[in-house]
Amino acid sequence: METDDIGSPGFTAGAVPLRITHQPQDQTVDGGTSATFRVQAVGLPKPRYQWHFNGEPIPDAVSSVRVIPAVASTDAGAYSVVLDNGLASRLSAPAVLQVNTTLSPPSVSVPPVDLIVAPGQTAFFEVLVRGFELPTFQWRFEETDLTDATNRTLTVFHADLASSGTYSVRIQNSLGSTNASARLMVRPKPNLFVTEIMGSRTVGTTLFGRADWWELTSFDTEAVNLRGYQFDDGPGLVAGAVVITNEVIIQPGESVLFIQDMTPEFFIQWWGEENLPENVQFVMYAGNGFSALGDSVTLWNATPLDRSDFIHQVEYLQDLNPDFTPIRGPSRTFWCERFEEFGWPSVVGQCGAVRANASDDVGSPGYITAHPPRVVAPRSLGVSQDEQGVQHTWQTQMGRRYELQHRSDLGGLDWMPISQETATGVLLTTHDPIATGVAQRFYRLVVVSNSP
Repeated sequence: METDDIGSPGFTAGAVPLRITHQPQDQTVDGGTSATFRVQAVGLPKPRYQWHFNGEPIPDAVSSVRVIPAVASTDAGAYSVVLDNGLASRLSAPAVLQVNTTLSPPSVSVPPVDLIVAPGQTAFFEVLVRGFELPTFQWRFEETDLTDATNRTLTVFHADLASSGTYSVRIQNSLGSTNASARLMVRPKPNLFVTEIMGSRTVGTTLFGRADWWELTSFDTEAVNLRGYQFDDGPGLVAGAVVITNEVIIQPGESVLFIQDMTPEFFIQWWGEENLPENVQFVMYAGNGFSALGDSVTLWNATPLDRSDFIHQVEYLQDLNPDFTPIRGPSRTFWCERFEEFGWPSVVGQCGAVRANASDDVGSPGYITAHPPRVVAPRSLGVSQDEQGVQHTWQTQMGRRYELQHRSDLGGLDWMPISQETATGVLLTTHDPIATGVAQRFYRLVVVSNSP
């Protein structure tokens, strides 16, 4: 009753039908490499597993994952798994393993990627290759062979400034060789701060689908690529973190919005385009929702040593009503000319906070200081015509003054004014008492230059 958590403690609807949700997949691997088959299922009671090879059970293969460490040609065939929970059993689709033993020179299928780590962190490089005979590996740092670095992975422990540079790997077998490389940059942790969290939305709205969001702001002097960064809500565990998998470049002074289970278009509708920075960046994610009573956000870079090796971490405690229910609506602000460890509820007019366009929520998404609403172009939402003339419905900004203009030819030079009106809401209806018999007319709505 006092949080956003969902469950049914003490109640059950009984058995859950056993069902395979992810079948094992076909694979083609080179001789000597590993192969892994996985199956995923739901069911209550929980199922037991028994893997089969070409229809025969495999001794001790009784987990949801089947790993063959070094495949040989005799391992080629069909792998399936029987699931049984005492009430029902299910047989997975067969997954065919093909083993390549055709002699071929090595080739790189997935190269190592460039890494940026903080001093004292660990860097991990990995290369995936194809080729038979099984290739050998030799990692190098700035053209010098590294001792005992002869696997397809390389770990650089406790990196320091001297560890920065190019790491390459030579991959070879009797038929040829190839190379792959990546750069390691050791830099101090960037000045990135979580500056706002919306964890308790108002219930007084008809706008459904709103979810949690939080804001990350860069106080660094250089652009930072967030690809590979990880974040989690309370209790802040790397193992349960969301990983940013695409390129997200945050510039100095920029705020990026992380939005849960909704699209940027929906978020813009919620808060209003005029209340957000132009070209604001969004990062969409699923899960990791915030509790209404209080929660936290922990942000790590791509290579944390442990959960305490974070870039930034904030937590908040929600203010309560007299009946001890959470006060919903205001976001929690952690920066307003200064940093506040536990944050405070956003107030309209302070630290850039505004009221959302489509609800009573209050916050300053994309901003950490006061700002006037942006002037955004009105948008036509519909047009109709009757004997009285032409009516347009426009999406507008409350309090701004607009002028309706027309011309009969798109190639013309001048737009002729029809009327001026001040928007009293986010929608404005305009009227053109056009005479009958007019072949065509084009319209536009413009913001009057002296409009507030």
